[in-house]
Amino acid sequence: MPAGAPDEFRADVPNTLAATALVAAGAAALNQLLESEYDAKNAPHAKPSLPSGRLQPATVAIFWRRQFRRRFVYLALAVNLLTSVLGAVTLISYLFIYTPLKRVTWLNTAIGAIPGAMPPLMGWTARAAS
Repeated sequence: MPAGAPDEFRADVPNTLAATALVAAGAAALNQLLESEYDAKNAPHAKPSLPSGRLQPATVAIFWRRQFRRRFVYLALAVNLLTSVLGAVTLISYLFIYTPLKRVTWLNTAIGAIPGAMPPLMGWTARAAS
């Protein structure tokens, strides 16, 4: 943290990082659930918890449902509403646009740049609002 950073910015950094990490973790968990069928068919990806059977899909679904609203409410309350909305856009575009396109077109890489660029944008909106 730069020595001259305002105190408000210093306070927002842990909340922004924690909330963004929670959104990313939730996206990863749901992605594993949605992609487990395809991962099981792909030898290098068959060892993660869901395809190997070490973790049950119902357990991941319950975890996801219980944590879903908390992530975005925490982000909205601890940081700001715009950052929370960007987090939701990131999650939706990653899970339901980019990921399915991986099996259809090589253009998924260009489309994946959108959810890939969102976390830094979330940091910017968090900082701009403080």
